[in-house]
Formats: sequence, structure tokens, C-alpha cells
Amino acid sequence: MNTVVNEPLPGGGFEPGNAPIPRRGRTSTAGIMAGYVAVFFGLLPLLLWSLGNSLNVALALPELPGRHWGVGGAALLGAGLAWMAWSMVLLRVVGGGWPVSHLPPVRLVTSGPYRLSRHPVYVGYVAAAAGLALLDRSPGELLACGLLALGVVDYVVGYEGPVLRRRFAGTYDQYQPRSRHLAHLLLPLWERVRGPVEWLANQPVLLRVGPTIWVTYGLFVASGTAVAMTLMLGRLATDGLGPHALLTYALVLVPSMALGGRLLWFVVAWEQVRTLGAWRAIRTVGLVSWGTYIGFFAGSAVFAAVEQVSLLWLLDRMVPTVLVCSVIGRIGCLTYGCCFGREWPHGIRWYAPESKVVRQLGPDRVCPRIPVQVLSAAATAAAVLTAALVSLRPAPAGVVTGVVMLLYAMGRFAVDSLRDETFGVPWAGGLTSGHLFSLVVTAVALALIHTSRGEPAWPRSMFSYDRGLLWPILPVIGVATILVFVVSGLHWRRVGQW
Repeated sequence: MNTVVNEPLPGGGFEPGNAPIPRRGRTSTAGIMAGYVAVFFGLLPLLLWSLGNSLNVALALPELPGRHWGVGGAALLGAGLAWMAWSMVLLRVVGGGWPVSHLPPVRLVTSGPYRLSRHPVYVGYVAAAAGLALLDRSPGELLACGLLALGVVDYVVGYEGPVLRRRFAGTYDQYQPRSRHLAHLLLPLWERVRGPVEWLANQPVLLRVGPTIWVTYGLFVASGTAVAMTLMLGRLATDGLGPHALLTYALVLVPSMALGGRLLWFVVAWEQVRTLGAWRAIRTVGLVSWGTYIGFFAGSAVFAAVEQVSLLWLLDRMVPTVLVCSVIGRIGCLTYGCCFGREWPHGIRWYAPESKVVRQLGPDRVCPRIPVQVLSAAATAAAVLTAALVSLRPAPAGVVTGVVMLLYAMGRFAVDSLRDETFGVPWAGGLTSGHLFSLVVTAVALALIHTSRGEPAWPRSMFSYDRGLLWPILPVIGVATILVFVVSGLHWRRVGQW
């Protein structure tokens, strides 16, 4: 069998990243194993079943018809459990460990199912969970299994992959290309578009007029604002809100989102703010996307209270359209060079001197990097499309918001795991601020889905509206778009400074 062993180096010691793992006593091992069994074969299936039932009720999903679903589910359950068992046995017999993070193997297993997948235990677990959902003929549980698969991706990308790479040093890098991975399947397609994406990434400056510099990022953010406001205000106008209410909402929302993003930057980048001093920090361009969402929720809550409308009713219509702005804005991040990813041989290079990655790390660290901005835009677009599909069925107020928030947070968690290590929060064990916000949003979204009950709040599709009602509010959209372009696109004398 193909294995890689933690062999001592000549003269003593171990290869960097391959230090031997301390052994535990039998009692300690049994306790850890019992805990993992209780979580993964007791608590987690119960949570999936509960979430599936909540989705069935909230979306009025019918039971899957016919007995053949049960037969297929039994087959998938058996195959998943068998695949898990085979993988676990190899991990114990060949790897010398257990499939738990507290009792890891001391040898890298590359044979059997590990030849086809780097994480076959998780593949089998998700397959078995999907088999149980089919046995129960529950479409909601199948949707919950999709979320489970996303959670597995988050865990593998954010934790287990980097741990294995450190533990087995260069041997894991040799094993990676031989095992199946979605990124490798998509690599040929990526190579076709990498050139144009890299060109766009190195267009940080749109134009220069005297001492002013207008960055391309501002154009994308303003474009996203125009599209999102057209969708959201058109939606609200169709649902009966008058021009005065729409104008009020726009006047509340735009400044609250800008202020939220700016204030959170001061919190997240506090050490940098202290180093720069108050005046230089105020003049330094900085914005945190999670802060704009906090500002959005705060502004929406104020508007809902003033206009005496249901906040959940409002959020169901607004959250997906705000994320449309995020999709377009993330491409703007690509042109600005912020939120950059880890080094990757198949990535793109930011070499424009105005790009933030060059200004922050220096020209000597110009190298191919993962285009996390593109991945973030794709993950957000998937969340919006899913919300559009959910809105096709009658759903209680809050369900659409919960679903789109859950998918967005899980996608962002995975993407943030690919960002450069310089973004890690020191006290959070390598997690970024994006990871922490994603965890909070995930918890809130699950609570919304579980607790949303009542009459359906969606009489029509999320993006359907009377276009004739848009004409009176087009000036509002135009003014807001220009304001956003000035705030996000204008720099003074040099990029990165107001």
C-alpha cells in the first residue's frame, strides 16, 4: 500500500511539519471516540432531520412520491456507510490513527479510497445522510444534506487541508495532484479565462483628473448599487409602497451601509488605526463588507419601524437584491487588489503598483494568487439564485432571508479560508474576521429558518415587479448611484488616500 511515514531525519528530529503526535491512554482515547460518535452519529443527524422538517414546513414541500425513493435511499445509505468503513479501517491500520482531529494518523494514507478522494470519510458520510433523507422521502432533508456538503467543504478548506499540509510537509503536496478534487476538474476551464481575469485585476485606476484618482472599484460598486436599487425599489413599489416611502428608504439605506462598512473597518483594523493616528486613519481608504450588511440591517430596521411594516417581510425582499450588489462589487475588489488570496501556481498576478496587494506586501511578493474575489462573487451569485428559486414557492416571512443568509455565510466561510494568511485574527487561531462573522450569520440564519411560521409572505416571484412604477423613482436611483461612485471611487493624489 502507498503510505508516507513520519520517519526521523539523519541525526535526529523529524521533517518540518511531521513531528510525531503524542499518544493517549486507552481511557482518554475511548472518551474522545465516544464524544465524536455521539456528535456525528447522534447530534448531527438529529440537527439535519430537524432542519429538513423545518424546510418542509416553511416551504410547503411535498413528500417524495413512490417507493423507489426508499430503495434508492437504502442503496445510497449502504454504499455511504461501506465507503466510510473502508476509509476508517485504512486510516487506522495503515495510518496509525483514527478519523478524528484529536487522534490523527501518523502516516499519510494514499491508497484505496484515498486514491480517489482526499477526504473519503466525509464523502461517505454525506452520501449516507442523503440516503437517509431519501428513505424518509423528505425533500427538506435533502436540502439539509446539501448544506451539510457545504459545511464539509468549509471544514476541509478552512481547517483539515492546511493541517494535513503542515503535518506531512512536502509529501502532502506530492499526493494532492494524484487525488481527485473539484478544483482540478475545473482547472482546464479556469486556464482559458485566467488571462482576461488577470488583465482586469490589473486595472485599478479608471481615470486621473488633476490630483483626483478615480478607481475602477468605484465603478463596479456604483453599478451594483444601481442594479440592486432598481430591483429592491421596484419590488417595494409593486408591493404598494409609495414614492415618499421609497425615497425615505433610499435616504436611510445608502448612508447607513456606507457608515457601517467604514466604522467596522476602524474596529477590525484597530492596530493599523493606532499606528497611523487619527487624522491619517480618517484619510485612509478602508471598508469592511460585513459592516455594510450591518448598516443595511440597521437601516432596514429603522425604516420598518417608521413605516410600520414587518421587518422580516421587508428583509425577504431586500436581502437577495443587496447581495446582487455584492456580486458586482466583488469584481470591483478584484480590480482594487484587496481581499487577496494565498499563493497558488495557477492563480493570477497583481503587478499594477496601485493594486492593494502590491502596496501592502511590496513588489517583491508579486506572485500568482488565488482570485478569491471571483470565488466570492460566484458563491454569492449561487446564494441569490437559490433564494430566487425558494421565492417561487409560498414561504412564511423570514424563510427567504434565512436561506440566503445561510448559503452566503457558508460560501464566504469557505472562500475566506483561501485568503492570504496575513488576514488572520491573532486571537482567533488563524480565523479571519470574515470567518467569525460567517459563524454568527449562520447561527442567526438557522434560527430564522427554524422559527419562521405563519401565512405565506410571497405572492409572486422575488424579481417580478411592475416596470411602469420605476419611472418616478429613477432620479432617486441615479442620485444614490452617483453618491456611491464618489464615495467608493474617489482618491486624492494617490490610491488608498482620501
